[in-house]
Amino acid sequence: MKITFKAHPIMTLTYLKPFLFVLVFPVIKGLVQYIGHRRVSGILPLETGLFIGILAIAILRYRSFSVTVDRDKLTVKSGFLYKSESEINLSRLSSVSSKRNPIDVLFKSVTFSVNTEAGRPSKPDFKFKLYLSDAKHLSKILYGEEEQKVMRYSSLRIAVLSMATSSAITGLVLGVPVINRTGKLLGLALSEMVFDEINQISGKVNTVFPPVVNIITIILAVAYTVSFLTSFFKNMRFKLRMSDEKVEIQSGFFVRRRTEFKKSAVKNICMEQSPIMRPFKMFTMRAAIGGYGDGKGEKAVIVPVGRLRELKRQFAEHFSFLQTDKEPITAEHNKLNIRRFLWLPQLYAGLDITVSVVSILIFPYFDRMVLFLGTVLMGIIIYYGSLSYRNMKYGRLSLSENIFASNSVRLTVRELYCKKGDIGTIKIIRTLPDIKYNACKVQLVVRSESADKITVRNLDYNTVIKEIEQCFEIKV
Repeated sequence: MKITFKAHPIMTLTYLKPFLFVLVFPVIKGLVQYIGHRRVSGILPLETGLFIGILAIAILRYRSFSVTVDRDKLTVKSGFLYKSESEINLSRLSSVSSKRNPIDVLFKSVTFSVNTEAGRPSKPDFKFKLYLSDAKHLSKILYGEEEQKVMRYSSLRIAVLSMATSSAITGLVLGVPVINRTGKLLGLALSEMVFDEINQISGKVNTVFPPVVNIITIILAVAYTVSFLTSFFKNMRFKLRMSDEKVEIQSGFFVRRRTEFKKSAVKNICMEQSPIMRPFKMFTMRAAIGGYGDGKGEKAVIVPVGRLRELKRQFAEHFSFLQTDKEPITAEHNKLNIRRFLWLPQLYAGLDITVSVVSILIFPYFDRMVLFLGTVLMGIIIYYGSLSYRNMKYGRLSLSENIFASNSVRLTVRELYCKKGDIGTIKIIRTLPDIKYNACKVQLVVRSESADKITVRNLDYNTVIKEIEQCFEIKV
């Protein structure tokens, strides 16, 4: 049976979005000025003409869009001058997602995304607007309607996840463009006003560090807060629904998002522990799914926060590759390997102290600034050293039908699980010291769009070669 769904009229706004700040808002601003002050700028007629032309094109594009579902394929048609038609075999779908913001709630619409592993990384293959009823009907056709077990997670766990996944850099990336564009739209120097306010606040804070450090600290704190709040409201009301074949994730406070995917679409599972989670001995569980997410680096979080053993025990029946059936390879716990794992943190610590002392002697007027930067860097090095020691104790690799590897990736602890057939590449890396001590590093890269990888260090070379040959039935 063939069923066709037409786009929601609000999809017109999606086509106008690229012109929002450069054309739509200036026209609205000019019309408001004309109504209020009977004054119009010289380019308003030109802007209005361009706006009408672009609006007409957007309406025609929305009218020409359709999604058709047949027995075994999904067809997406678009375009009124340059027509495009794409066919996707239903067995090739990796996930579908629907997202509703307050405007969608008002107009009973949904942003619907269709994902496969063939599209651009962290970008849905197709994204369009549907009526709410049509979106529910389409999801039911694609993934059925099974009885699902519902798992809910508290706001505290969502807050821990948000703290662990937020950063000041993300806050700056989110906040600065909004401030600049809003300032231009309103004709105000908002960025200068915000900076002046921060400067006044920092002047009232007395610390041993120079004023510029206080300003930077406040800016980073505000940026981190913005990132935290964005992540918290994005993941709030997190629900996980699981059935025999399907997984459904719901989250969001202001913008509600629902993602569905088959368990067979999961290429690997990662248990990750950020520096913030480490003192609490908690992990986040996420999956690698082709096409998942609308932004760079966005991952499918299955469980926001949980104990490692609990997560593995709870989800082993849903993802069989979480159960390892072979004793893992580990680095020997001896004094030699302790030195090999810790030599780099020790080198960094020595360089930090040396550079700080020399900088204070050469630039005595900047001693407080150098002290601040050196202290922050030393804290990071100490954490890196503790992580390196942990890698010696718990870094391991298991090669069988189910692949398992544990180590750290940058400053995050990671445990990676997948099936043998989903491994893309295995790299054996040997430096001169590795050759001397008959050791090696093994890097695993998963065959997926997100290409999760992990490197386990200082393993016995002969043991690794033997395990690879037995697991993959090849001669190395």
